[in-house]
Amino acid sequence: MPFIFIFLFLLSLIFASSCLGPFSQKKAEMNIRIDTTGKTKLSYEQISAMLEKLAQSEAPKELSMGAMCYKQAGPPRRAEYICPDCGHRTLYTEDKAAFITRSLPTILALLHNLQAIDLTLDQSQFCKKCKPEIEDPQIGIKIHYSDTNYVHEYQGLNDVDLELIRDFLEGKNEHLSYYDRGTPLKNYIPRLEQVLGVKLKKE
Repeated sequence: MPFIFIFLFLLSLIFASSCLGPFSQKKAEMNIRIDTTGKTKLSYEQISAMLEKLAQSEAPKELSMGAMCYKQAGPPRRAEYICPDCGHRTLYTEDKAAFITRSLPTILALLHNLQAIDLTLDQSQFCKKCKPEIEDPQIGIKIHYSDTNYVHEYQGLNDVDLELIRDFLEGKNEHLSYYDRGTPLKNYIPRLEQVLGVKLKKE
């Protein structure tokens, strides 16, 4: 008799696992397929209202004092820019070499933090094959605002500009400089308006 009870118990476990298995697998597959990246881009009106909110906010009473200044290693005097579109190599020296080796990598890294806006980076001016007529290459951006069908174009972007946009989109009220010295973000509203192509919304 005990063997019969053991056999029935094992049989019930096998039956339960066979019933729950597909359900659990189906539930796991549903979780994997959930798309959490399809965020709606911020509109012109929303950006304008956010700028107005920042303008009306109080500046932080306590700002980061930053770290002590330290001597940085000098930038390379020569650097090659490799075009991501055609693969052509363009040699730059002095200031542009520093921009390519320091500022440009930071700009590219910061793009991942700016997915709330429909932004496209344009670095084609740095390629002598794509834009041979350009003497002073600059980084450009295009921002598309779907609510107004307006496309804002700006040339002369730097890494600090994208840091300001990142801080603005994240709702911060302080911007940290290279040495982590804090400055009220509202001080940069004119620059944000220029780069984003949006004027703050006056109530």
